[in-house]
Amino acid sequence: MTDEQWLREGLADAVPPPPTNPDRARAAERLARRRRRTTALAVVGTAGAVAAAAVLTAMLASGGDDPQRDDDVADDPAAVVECPPIKVRDGVAEGSAVDQPDPDAPDAVPEGATSARLCQGPGTTFRAPDEPLVDQADVADLVQTINALEEAPEPQMCTMDLGPGFRIAFGYDDGSTFVVTGQLYGCRTLVVGSGYRADPEAAQRAYLDLLAASGSS
Repeated sequence: MTDEQWLREGLADAVPPPPTNPDRARAAERLARRRRRTTALAVVGTAGAVAAAAVLTAMLASGGDDPQRDDDVADDPAAVVECPPIKVRDGVAEGSAVDQPDPDAPDAVPEGATSARLCQGPGTTFRAPDEPLVDQADVADLVQTINALEEAPEPQMCTMDLGPGFRIAFGYDDGSTFVVTGQLYGCRTLVVGSGYRADPEAAQRAYLDLLAASGSS
């Protein structure tokens, strides 16, 4: 080794290595901490998503219903039939197509009615009760009473007197209605669907008796 080489190496050993950049070291440490936090959050987020998916799957499998829901939520009440519109002039109600036999309708009141209401019909006016029949047993009894009335032929000649007329409207769950029309004067007919029945007074009386028995009148 020459004297020059020996001197160069001695000087190099005498000079200490430059210190590590403290800012760079701190930056590297912060980056490492961020990566660890990001990894941890990703793991937690994935676990939460898996748990949420499991809850959603369970709800869909059960139809999304709360077990208590059926007990806490009451069914909507069935709609109550309303009276058909009718024109009244000088104290006399005018008839319409609903008061005439319909060849396409049955000749008896259909079963399954959920409500019934006594209404003004063609003829002189009267005070119809405001309350409908809504008890299922009462409505069924009224249907049976009307359907049990004797069938009658189409009237040919009637007296020219005038008196009160009524309608009984029946309502059904599907929103349909069925109307019978009684005349307490002239030929004293009761139109039921496509035909006639005798004794309209019996139909009106049956309604009023059932309404009184129900405590609504």
